Amino acid sequence: MKYIGYARKSTDEKDKQVLSIDNQVSELKEFAERENLEIVDFLTEAQSAKVTGRPIFNSLVKRIEKGEAQGIVSWNPDRIARNSIDGGKIIYLLDTGELQSLKFPTHWFENTPQGRFMLSIAFGQAKYYVDNLSQNVTRGLKYKIKTGVWPARAPMGYRNDRNSKSIVVYEPEARPLRKAFELYSTGKYALDGIGKFLFENGMKNKYSGGQLNDSNLRRVLMRPFYTGYMVFRGEMFKGTHAPLISKELFDKCQVVRKQRGYYHQNQSKRYNFAFTGLIKCKYCNCSITAEHRPFYFPRTHHKADYLYYHCTKKKGECCQKGYTREEVIAVQFREMIKSLSVSEAWVTRMNNFLVQDVESQKVEDKNTSLSLETEISQTEQKLDTLLEAYLDTVIDSESYTKKKNELMERKANLVSKQKELTSDNPNWIEGVTNFITCAQKCAKIARAENNCHDLADMAKKVGSFLKDKKIEFCLYFPYNLLAANGGAASLPAQSVPTLAFGQSKYYVDNLSENVKRGMKHKVRIGVWPVQAPLGYLNDKNTKTIMIDPVRSKIIRRAFEMFSFGNHSFTSISEYLFELGIKTRIGRKLNPDTIKRMLSNRFYLGILNYKGELHKGIHKPIISKVLFDSAQKQVERFERPRGNKGHNFPFAGLMKCLECRASITGEEHIRNYKRGDSQTFTYYRCTKKLGYCSQKYVRQEEVEHQLREQLSDVTIPQGWWKEWLIRLEQDKLNETKLASLRVVEIGEEMQEVDRKLNKLLDTYLDSIVDEESYKKKKNELFEQKLKLQEKISRIESGGSTWLEPFEEFIKRSINCGKIALGKNNLQDLRDLARNAGSNFNLSDKRLSFVPNLGFDSVKSWRGRLATATPELAKSASV
Repeated sequence: MKYIGYARKSTDEKDKQVLSIDNQVSELKEFAERENLEIVDFLTEAQSAKVTGRPIFNSLVKRIEKGEAQGIVSWNPDRIARNSIDGGKIIYLLDTGELQSLKFPTHWFENTPQGRFMLSIAFGQAKYYVDNLSQNVTRGLKYKIKTGVWPARAPMGYRNDRNSKSIVVYEPEARPLRKAFELYSTGKYALDGIGKFLFENGMKNKYSGGQLNDSNLRRVLMRPFYTGYMVFRGEMFKGTHAPLISKELFDKCQVVRKQRGYYHQNQSKRYNFAFTGLIKCKYCNCSITAEHRPFYFPRTHHKADYLYYHCTKKKGECCQKGYTREEVIAVQFREMIKSLSVSEAWVTRMNNFLVQDVESQKVEDKNTSLSLETEISQTEQKLDTLLEAYLDTVIDSESYTKKKNELMERKANLVSKQKELTSDNPNWIEGVTNFITCAQKCAKIARAENNCHDLADMAKKVGSFLKDKKIEFCLYFPYNLLAANGGAASLPAQSVPTLAFGQSKYYVDNLSENVKRGMKHKVRIGVWPVQAPLGYLNDKNTKTIMIDPVRSKIIRRAFEMFSFGNHSFTSISEYLFELGIKTRIGRKLNPDTIKRMLSNRFYLGILNYKGELHKGIHKPIISKVLFDSAQKQVERFERPRGNKGHNFPFAGLMKCLECRASITGEEHIRNYKRGDSQTFTYYRCTKKLGYCSQKYVRQEEVEHQLREQLSDVTIPQGWWKEWLIRLEQDKLNETKLASLRVVEIGEEMQEVDRKLNKLLDTYLDSIVDEESYKKKKNELFEQKLKLQEKISRIESGGSTWLEPFEEFIKRSINCGKIALGKNNLQDLRDLARNAGSNFNLSDKRLSFVPNLGFDSVKSWRGRLATATPELAKSASV
């Protein structure tokens, strides 16, 4: 199996986590070498997995879908996905079989329903960590701010002290900065002059190296941090750092700024738009911003202020036209939130189901844990037995080491599984509880008025949005289930496990495994688990399959007719239709259905389930010889061509002897003076391989020659009865030797049974793989079936050569009857293919090579032609 290694770090900045990817790749290479994994390529990516759209990950998924590899090796599941969409892609690839294995040095995974369920939990934990990370960071920042410590990089004039984890004054910058405040407070200096002063004193833009621009200076001069206070999200806190300037000097600077029109007191409070930062433009993917538009009514002298949203167009030209009122957006958000609302009764019912699921999960985990404990105990016993065998020199050191490593690895996996099952609470409980609480709040928020900010806060929790005049919502799982079903009122209570992040999927996977296990068990004991084929009936009382007394005879006759080589799939279908065997809508069975029926080993008493043969307990309706004869005809016959034009009976039978091209037919119409016409059929060389001098030949001439030559390969009519009598005598002689032959074949069958039992033991002990086991078992089963058929044939008075010889005599007799018939060109063609091969046409003369048996008859008839008149008379047809 081929694997692709995937390593990822959570930032695209080159100066952060530089060693992270290298360490991951190094660990993965060691892990692959230790586990004997074939890694065809390593993919690395420096991008957060919180949102979708990672290009390297998407290319990894496409390569898996193309079949370049069947497995992925990564350090941990959270390296692959931290969002529900990417995690769902991986699980879906495992479901479809395109992805067969996942390997992690730090995490156990097995491609089973339980393994996929645990993987979905691991992905859920990774997403939960990302979702909680923002809150945890915010909580840490607030704690530092409340204790007076600035949690970020120190501003200009200060430095971060790594030893004391505090902020200290940096005098080389503090002195000119303090002087800049004093100069600006006089009102005689503009921002450009302050920038030049600082530039001359070594304070430059750290990115461009030039002078600080007006925006940067404006932020510096209005920042209360230099007075000893910190502003965090609009709230003022007392800092522990030393102030750089006094409060009076800072206030003077703010007065000057206000007089010059640059002072915007808390811009975030002045323009607090509810839906900005939440919507993006559908065309250019830019953010949607808002602005106030005043409107004056001349008649009433009334002034109104309206709020409009529009695309920022920061990426260039945008097709988004027009503005959208905030009231219109609020209505759409309200309708979306309303579609997610739930009733109190639904919440109560969901909580009850949640409690039941938790209890049932704990019971299931307990039972699974006990089962794992039993397997661990059995593995330890095997290790003890292995050690005793090694100490007693029963096995060598190499075999002991190899087997011990396998058992130790199995024990480690079992212990890891058991440890995961013994946790107090399943990881999905908190996510489901948060979902129910959020859905409960949707109804209250949707009913309230003038609450645009509450609508926006709720929308951030349940989905992401795009704007194209109307809002298009892309709801996250599981809120999309509520919206798709029109709210919880129409959502069935049984969908709660689905909302529990994968429990229903686990149930479906397990159900599929249980059904497959039940069907395999039935097949192994010889019971066909589905509907019986034609010729059999399903007995509902005994749950077995019995022979249909009427249709079984028809099916047996169909096999016999087809094995003679005189019938096609279509003619067999017509025969069955005449006897009442039709499709459900009353039509003929199509040729493909006939072909599958004639190739079905079920009629032999054999069950073929997923490529593996099993002995069935139902009775066969045909013999192995008859089935093999039918298979030869199936291989020879092709599906009839849907030729709606001419149907020339001898087309495709002959070849031109001169150029080896095929012989085709064509019709010529001759018109007479008396007004009527007549159609004649001619055969000629297709001349597709080059020039050919052969001329046309009439169909009547080809028919005459074919009948004449087929008569030469038929058994003389006077010998039919005598040959059949001698055949019966040979059958009696063969029966006398049958008992000895039965004993010999019985011993061969016992040897085959011994090999089958030994093969099964080696498969159960994992000595051979499943593919080799199936292949060898089918070979032995086929061998056993042939031996059983020999015994059955011998006990019934048959022989390995008498039955084929009897079939030859019947075909030869049939050949004589058809050769004497008239207007049966299709039967004549089928008989010719059965009696000979290499039909050639040259100079209007037909020739062919008789098949085995028919060539002997032809030579006999040649010698009889020169024999006595009595013999020649008896040999006449």
